[in-house]
Amino acid sequence: MLRLILLASTLAAFAHGANRTVVVTGATGRSGSLIYLLLKSAGVNVRGLVRNTSKAREYLGCTKCDASEGIFVGDITKPDSLTPAMTGADGLVIATGRVEKCKVNCATKEILFDGVANQVSAFLGSPGPKPQDRHVSLISMQFTTLPDTILNKILAHLWGGWDVGFYSLLGESSLMNANVPFTILKACGLTEDPAKQAKILVGHDDKGWALKDAHTVSRQDVARVLAAGAVNPDMSGNLRFDFCSQKGDAQDEMTIIKAAMQPWDPRKQASIVV
Repeated sequence: MLRLILLASTLAAFAHGANRTVVVTGATGRSGSLIYLLLKSAGVNVRGLVRNTSKAREYLGCTKCDASEGIFVGDITKPDSLTPAMTGADGLVIATGRVEKCKVNCATKEILFDGVANQVSAFLGSPGPKPQDRHVSLISMQFTTLPDTILNKILAHLWGGWDVGFYSLLGESSLMNANVPFTILKACGLTEDPAKQAKILVGHDDKGWALKDAHTVSRQDVARVLAAGAVNPDMSGNLRFDFCSQKGDAQDEMTIIKAAMQPWDPRKQASIVV
């Protein structure tokens, strides 16, 4: 919890959008709970979409674990169940994902593609700001550009199967076609290491570093960058980038976000006003 408080103090320093209402889906998951708690500790009006109030009580620290505390029960495969959490919200952070180490009946398409589309549709279709004034963040995965070869199928088996990358890419496409500002963070292998213990590498289209040189990143680093992006949509909007790490000095969140911008992005040279 101390690490979250320290990270939240950094987040609060540049949370110009702290008056925004941000929904975090998959809020009791390992990544979603970190993002939810970071935003809450920084004073952001955050809502958590969960499937189980018992887990919400355990991982999110709620008491009533209902709408009065910003906790909403919903199922991403049932769009109508999502509307109460989305109504009036400015931002959405999609941290839902398939169950790790699942081998059969993993509902990969239903979660990574249909589930993402359902969430975006419920968010943009709910009463609230216009789509262009909203923002959606999505945790996706790196290495979605690998061609369909036997060697790559073997590699894909390490992250759960070829369909994981395929449907993750379709989920990204669904979001990018929704006509809403977006941030898509394509993480490499996630670890439970503390945040700010390594240099973050960003890139595009699986280029810029070799798998042998960088293949993991801290889940807490993913959380802090996505949380920062959620409250700074003007800086993080319409960015899609690979996210990994290697030994080196850690960077602050906005430095990482600016590094993810293309060279011609005018925001890349803009000063960050605190």
